[in-house]
Amino acid sequence: MDSTSRRGFDPLTYKFEEHRPRPGEAFEVADGIWWICMPMPGRLDHINLWLLNDGEGWTIIDTGLHNEEGKKHWRRIFDKYLDGKPVTRVIATHLHPDHTGLAGWLVSEWDCQLWMSRADFYMCKVMSAARPADVPEDAIRFYRRAGFTEERLDRYRQRFGQFGARVSSLPAGYRRISDGQYLEIGGREWRAVIGHGHAPEHVCLYCPELKLIIGGDQLLPKITPNVSVQPSEPLANPLREWIVSCERFREMLPPNLLVLPAHE
Repeated sequence: MDSTSRRGFDPLTYKFEEHRPRPGEAFEVADGIWWICMPMPGRLDHINLWLLNDGEGWTIIDTGLHNEEGKKHWRRIFDKYLDGKPVTRVIATHLHPDHTGLAGWLVSEWDCQLWMSRADFYMCKVMSAARPADVPEDAIRFYRRAGFTEERLDRYRQRFGQFGARVSSLPAGYRRISDGQYLEIGGREWRAVIGHGHAPEHVCLYCPELKLIIGGDQLLPKITPNVSVQPSEPLANPLREWIVSCERFREMLPPNLLVLPAHE
């Protein structure tokens, strides 16, 4: 989407609506930047992933859910688009399974490193380790105070521990991405811009040369990301953190910018 500031309002132009790639295919949206759609169950029926030409190799940004269908689509992309070059880096914008699900599998397949923010890497590790039998009683008390009925609490108990099933085992080590850090990808300079609210430290990647930002779930075109208080931090104010992040992004980024979001 391309935003052009006009009297404080940013109308959006959808440049690639007719070019959404089929699973296992890719479409080049900018020089060396390839768009991949990976299927997902539910109303948000796909996630947008990005394959970046990185000179002697390729950088993958976000991965899709951990399942055999996703692996099949990735293998097709490897055969069709990599031109014999290896994947040399996997970047996850944040911890959620549609973004990290196949990260462990990809870095194992290609013997490369996973790059993430520190908070999201370790939070993903903790949440992946939870099992269905591990439902914490303080979480039940938290949701009961929030107004959950017993029926909804039962659904929470039934779903607890499913996070780990959607994330392949992460590596023991990773490369940390910090706010303001500059990464070189494909001979271009990319700046890491960290957002908060949807995830602890959500990584967006901004390339001034291309006037392009990979926004993950922090920057979405028609919906806002899920911004929720969690039982792990019951007194947090993630909505305020998300709004402050949006204001900061508006101040620091140019008004006419190609935004590559994770959904829609």
